[in-house]
Amino acid sequence: MKNLPFAFLAFGVACVIVGMAYGIHMAVEQNFATAPAHAHLNLLGFVLSAIFAFYYHLVPSAQGRLGWIHFVVHAVAVVLMFPGIILADTGHGDELAKAGSVLAIIAMLIFAWILLRNRVPQTARA
Repeated sequence: MKNLPFAFLAFGVACVIVGMAYGIHMAVEQNFATAPAHAHLNLLGFVLSAIFAFYYHLVPSAQGRLGWIHFVVHAVAVVLMFPGIILADTGHGDELAKAGSVLAIIAMLIFAWILLRNRVPQTARA
C-alpha cells in the first residue's frame, strides 16, 4: 500500500477510535444531544476515508499531487466538522460546522474530478 492510501486509512482508523470513544462517553453520560457529531465522525472520518484509501490503492494512477490535496481538504473538513457539530448542537455557534461542511463538499468534488480523470476506457475492460 502506497503512502496516500495508508494516510487515508490511518486517518480513518484514528477517526473511528475517537468516534467510538465519544460514543462510549455519550452512553456513560446518558446524553446523546451531540450524537450527530459522533455519526459524522464515524461516517465521514472512517467510512469515507476507508473508501478513499481502497480506491487509491486499487487505482495507483490516481495517486498524485491532487490526491494529496484531496486528503488534506478531507482531513481538515472532518477535523473542523466534528467539534463544530458539537458546538452547534450545544448552542455555541455553527461556524466550524459550516466551514467543515463546505470543505467536505470541496473534498468530494476533488474526488469526483479524480474519479473522472482516472476511469478505465471501455476498450481496456475485460
